[in-house]
Amino acid sequence: VSGQGQMARAAAVTESWLYGVSCPSVSACTAVGDAGSSAGTNRRTLVEHWTGVGWTIQQSPDRAGAGESELESVSCASTNWCIAVGSTQTSVLAPSQMLAERWNGVRWSIQRTPRPAVASGGLLESVSCASETSCSTVGAAEVGAGADEHWVTLAERWNGVSWAIRLTPNSAGASSNELQSVLCATADACTAVGD
Repeated sequence: VSGQGQMARAAAVTESWLYGVSCPSVSACTAVGDAGSSAGTNRRTLVEHWTGVGWTIQQSPDRAGAGESELESVSCASTNWCIAVGSTQTSVLAPSQMLAERWNGVRWSIQRTPRPAVASGGLLESVSCASETSCSTVGAAEVGAGADEHWVTLAERWNGVSWAIRLTPNSAGASSNELQSVLCATADACTAVGD
């Protein structure tokens, strides 16, 4: 943030992190992450907005009952429209669940993201929006139990109304697969990478 002032800091927190940023114009950027205690407990979503002059915190919701929430990535199709993704947990031992939020120019609201039927949990790590009616998000879903528990690739697409799971391949023989970043040049041309 050199030359753009210091990031605003959420009140009553001892530590905050920003993981992703999107700038639809030189005077409008949105950064996302989480804020909480230095012990890593009770972390909440954090969204900050650059106005061309300084950074301000935007109120962002956390899923009801969540003990930990974070936003990993954000994509803004315009100065008044963004989607951010990440994950949430009810407790340290509970499976992570996908989290998506949308900014409509006035407020952030949580979106429903479907979970694969065979998955106990999942997380979203990256989002890219070619327009307000076409976004793709990627991450991983947790499947199996005990010694058979592993992660598989997860991708979902926003059509302007709702999110839907898209089929993605997994590397044969791998014990775990995960998509960590996605970029969509157009509504029908996206590339995702991971490990």
